[in-house]
Amino acid sequence: MQLAALETYEGLDPLTCGSTPQISTSFTPSDTTVNVFFVVNGLSPTGGDTVTVHWINPSDSWVRTTNWNPTASSGTSTRCFFADFNIAQNIAPNWGQWQVQVYVDGNAVGAPYSFQVNSIPAPSITPGGIVPIDGMVPTIQPGEWVSIYGANLANTTAIWNGDFP
Repeated sequence: MQLAALETYEGLDPLTCGSTPQISTSFTPSDTTVNVFFVVNGLSPTGGDTVTVHWINPSDSWVRTTNWNPTASSGTSTRCFFADFNIAQNIAPNWGQWQVQVYVDGNAVGAPYSFQVNSIPAPSITPGGIVPIDGMVPTIQPGEWVSIYGANLANTTAIWNGDFP
C-alpha cells in the first residue's frame, strides 16, 4: 500500500480524484470543518480493503474514526477518499496541532499528517468603547442603554432590528 496524497483543505470536495482541493494546514472555528483528502495506491482492484482515518487531538488521543470499505467496480487499485470533521462539535476546545493517520486493513499507511486548529481570539473592548446608544462620549448613566465597540465580541455579526428586551 502507498499513500499517494494526504491533505487538509477548505471548501468543496474535489470533483474527481485528479482534482486538487484548496489546501490549508491551518483552521479557525469560522472555517466550520476540517476536510481531509487522500489517495491510496495498491488497494485490491476487486474491493474488500478497509480504509480508516483516525483523527488525533493535541493530547495524542483518537477522537474520531472514519471508515470506508470500498467495493471497486472500476477494477482500479488507486482510490481517493474525502472526510470532514466539524470544528465546533468535535474539535473545540482542543486547539492546537491535530493529526490524521490513514490505515488500510489495520496497518498505518504513510506518516501522520498534521494540521493546526487555532482558538477563538479573546474578546477585547476598544478603549472608550462603551458609550450611550447613538453617543460618542464615554460617559454613561445608571439604567441607560449602551453600545459596546471592540473586537471578537461575538462569533457572528448580528444586525439590531429595533427589538429591545
